[in-house]
Amino acid sequence: MVSIFLLRILISTILSSGIASLVSPLASLSRSIMAALQMLHAVIAGGFLGVLLYYLGAPLPPVVITLIFTILSSLLVAELVERGFTQDSAAAISAFISSVTASISGYMAARISPTALSEAWSFLVGSAILIRTEDLFILITVLFIVITLVAIFYKELIYISFDEEGARAMGFHVRYYRYLLYVLLSLVAVSLSISLGAIVAHVLLAAPGSISTRIASSIRQIFSISLSIALVGGVMGAIIAYYLALPPGASVGIVITLCYGVFIYIIRKRGD
Repeated sequence: MVSIFLLRILISTILSSGIASLVSPLASLSRSIMAALQMLHAVIAGGFLGVLLYYLGAPLPPVVITLIFTILSSLLVAELVERGFTQDSAAAISAFISSVTASISGYMAARISPTALSEAWSFLVGSAILIRTEDLFILITVLFIVITLVAIFYKELIYISFDEEGARAMGFHVRYYRYLLYVLLSLVAVSLSISLGAIVAHVLLAAPGSISTRIASSIRQIFSISLSIALVGGVMGAIIAYYLALPPGASVGIVITLCYGVFIYIIRKRGD
């Protein structure tokens, strides 16, 4: 009989891997990896802020406040890019705001309650083993939203990723599609942080897309390879975590990182 704990880890990890595999290639193709990784800093800041406001009596749960903060941070980055900032500069400005927010919120939360920081810490390390039914519902909902939006706006998102200037010349509303892409990245960042943690989510957001875009010969292959890498790495990491009593997020991160290293080595050997 499969342990209920292993089952929870597998379900949350498979959902998380599926979510990440859809947006990781888009982030890589649009050269938005740094912006995507910055959103994970926004998740951490939003987590601290959400816990603080919750203990102060806010009517919204911390995860909702975290999502709102992360989306606002992503829209700030998107708008700065539209106004001429490089993506790295825009991400740095947003990261500064997130860092200040995390520092102040964390300090104030710790003064209010000794358990506040431990709750906010869950956004850093995830809780795949102890994931609740409502958390699984969030992951399923995010997966449905991401699949739907990517399917509807697939051509537009791909087009602005490959040739932004050409898209503008053809009359595409690049600003709005950039907003859409960054909001998708925000949703994924928060959902990954719930299950695997923001630290490991860095790897899952960046690696599948980076690998697939370097070895695939078509757009369809890019998404297929990204999904395969995310799922194989996620499932292997979850199983290793269960049997070796390791944090699931850390195990998934290690497996995905090893996959990334192997693929980079193979690519360089082919180049030689």
